[in-house]
Amino acid sequence: MQNDYAEALIAHIASGTPFDKALSGLGSVLVRKHHLKLLPAILRLVLRTLESEKGVLKATTRTAQAKVSKTEQARLDKALADLGVTQETPTEKIVDETLIGGFIVTYAYHEQDHSYKRVLTNLYESITA
Repeated sequence: MQNDYAEALIAHIASGTPFDKALSGLGSVLVRKHHLKLLPAILRLVLRTLESEKGVLKATTRTAQAKVSKTEQARLDKALADLGVTQETPTEKIVDETLIGGFIVTYAYHEQDHSYKRVLTNLYESITA
């Protein structure tokens, strides 16, 4: 349902309707149909769609060290592939000194956290639950 609303909003914007008018029209339809709770998800979907069409989306990898082992690189590549990153996708590599180890991958508003902190937190939660 939110995909339909997102596609309709994108179509209105593409047809030349001013953004504020298209957005207020969407708001009134959502209020009339009692779907106003869907608005944040619809706007995220519209933003993601418009950015991907313009090629703005880029993948970000945050690692603890500039150089990673072959095993870690394989895990990093798999995480990128799971998020839908291709060879053509621009990728920004960041060395994050706050990480003890592992990595965090972000793409298209999705994140995979494979940092040591996340692993230890999950272990702690599974033991104490």
